[in-house]
Amino acid sequence: MELAQAAMLSTAAALTFAQCGSAVIAGWRQRFRLSLQDHKASTALSIVRPLKGVDASTDACLRSTFKLAWNNLEIIFCVASASDPVVPLVQRLIGEFPNAKAKLLVGNHRISDNPKLNNMAKAWGAVNGDWIVFVDANVDLPFDAVQRLLAMDDPSVGLVSSPPRAIRPDGCGALVECAILNSYQGRWQSVADAIGYGFAQGKVLAFKRRVLEHSEGLTLLGHEPAEDAAATKLVRALGLNVRVVDRFFDQPVGSRSWQDIWQRQARWASLRRATFPWQYAVEVFSFPWIAATLAAMSYDAWSSAVLAAGVVLVAWYGAEVLCSAVAGWPEKTRHRIIRDIIMPVAWFRGWFYANFEWHGHKMSAERSTTISVG
Repeated sequence: MELAQAAMLSTAAALTFAQCGSAVIAGWRQRFRLSLQDHKASTALSIVRPLKGVDASTDACLRSTFKLAWNNLEIIFCVASASDPVVPLVQRLIGEFPNAKAKLLVGNHRISDNPKLNNMAKAWGAVNGDWIVFVDANVDLPFDAVQRLLAMDDPSVGLVSSPPRAIRPDGCGALVECAILNSYQGRWQSVADAIGYGFAQGKVLAFKRRVLEHSEGLTLLGHEPAEDAAATKLVRALGLNVRVVDRFFDQPVGSRSWQDIWQRQARWASLRRATFPWQYAVEVFSFPWIAATLAAMSYDAWSSAVLAAGVVLVAWYGAEVLCSAVAGWPEKTRHRIIRDIIMPVAWFRGWFYANFEWHGHKMSAERSTTISVG
C-alpha cells in the first residue's frame, strides 16, 4: 500500500474511531452519568418561557413548568401580542396553580432582529432569581429539571444548557428530525461538553444572574442572529464555561414536513457558519461519506474498496444504533441515512447563503461579532 493510501486509510480509521467514541460518551451520559447534588433550597430560580401560538404539545409542555420539584421558583411567560392564541391557555394554567409564583408579560421590546429575544427582553426587569432560565415553549420539563441544571454548577460555570431529546415523532419526516436532534446534534454536544468545550443550545439556557448583568438587559444576546451563539460567546468572554446537562430535556416532535426539515437545517447551517466558522468547517468530517470514501480509495481492487467502505459504514451506523438504544432515542438507521444526505447539502449551502426567514421574520446570518465585556 502506498503512503497516500495508508494516510487515507488511517484518516478513515481515525474518523470512525471518533464516531464510535462519541456514541459511547453520549450513550453513557444519557443513560448512566447523572449525579444530582444537594443544593441550597434558598437558591432562587426564574423560569422564563417565550411563547407564540399553540400546538398539540403546548398545554403539556407549559403545564410541566408548574410541576417542577423546586420551591423557590418564579415563572414568567412572555408573549408579544395580547391576541396570541396562547394567552387564554396561560391564563387558565395560572388559575389552576394559584400557589405558583407565575405571571404573564405581554409586549414586544425590539432590541435585535431576533423575534424570540425581543419577546424575552421584557422579562429582565421582572426576574428576581439567582439563576434565570429561558425555556422554549415546546420543551417538556422533567420534574427534576432544576436539580439537573444545578448539578452542572461550579464556580467556573456561567451557563447550563440542555439540547432537546426529540421524542414522540409522527411520521418519517419527524423521525429524520429526531435523527438530527438526537443522534447527531445531541451526541456531538455531549462530546463537546465532555472535553470542556460546551456550547449553549437555545431550547434551555440557564444563566447565573451575574452573567446576564453583563448583557445590558439582554442587549448583548442580540449581537448575534442566534441568542444561543451570543450566550456562548458572552460566557466565554467572562472567562466562564458553558455546560450541558447529562440527560437532555424532552421535546415532543409531532409531525414534520420535508420542507420544515430542510428550511430548519438550511437556517441552522447558515447561523453556525456565521457564528463559529472554524467549527463549522470541520463539520464535514462528521458525515460518514468522507470516511467511507477515504477507506475505499485506500485500495486498488474494486472488491476491497467496496468492503472497506462497507466496514466503515457498518461501524459508523452501528455505533449510533447502540447509542440510541441506550439513550432511548426513537430514530432508526434509515432515518440516519436520510439525515446524512440532507445535512451535507445544507452544510454546503451554508457557505453561500446567509438570508433566511424565521416565523415570518426575514433575517441574515452575516452579523456575527466578537462579544466583549467590561
